[in-house]
Amino acid sequence: MRRITRFKINKAGKVRCEYEIARGEEEFDEYGFTSKDKPVPELENKFKEFGEYVDDICELNLEEHQMYRLEVRGFSFSYAGDKEVMGCTITAIKKLSNSNSPLILNTPHKIAEFYSDHGSEKQLMPDGMYDDLKELCELIQKYIDGERAQEKLNFSEEKTEVTVEIIQK
Repeated sequence: MRRITRFKINKAGKVRCEYEIARGEEEFDEYGFTSKDKPVPELENKFKEFGEYVDDICELNLEEHQMYRLEVRGFSFSYAGDKEVMGCTITAIKKLSNSNSPLILNTPHKIAEFYSDHGSEKQLMPDGMYDDLKELCELIQKYIDGERAQEKLNFSEEKTEVTVEIIQK
């Protein structure tokens, strides 16, 4: 079993991915890589969908027309308790009107369900977030397996003449 622990896309589009692979029932090997390969548009679009969760969890109360100022950059996952309950923190930036630098936001850690029989509702993810995270993780798994955006190559109808000159000494 492979599970994602961190996935981030920085300002330059570079991806950082960290994950674990089960070695036994309670042991995991940790792996990570950094890549300049662009994610497929479906994965990038999934990132954007989490802006609403950041707005909700961080109590920003942004109007719909202001959501463009919020950009999700990464996710950190945890798995805890006997049931290996998924938890998540989302990292985002918010463009500010009166600053050159954005506001860096890390949501509070939210869990999919209680670790035991009870807990505070404030610990739980908003409705729908767990299902969206599962979809996100499936897309990240595909990225790990090599599914990346394909760059368009511009092939011209014109023929290019290549001249090779051999220099002898």
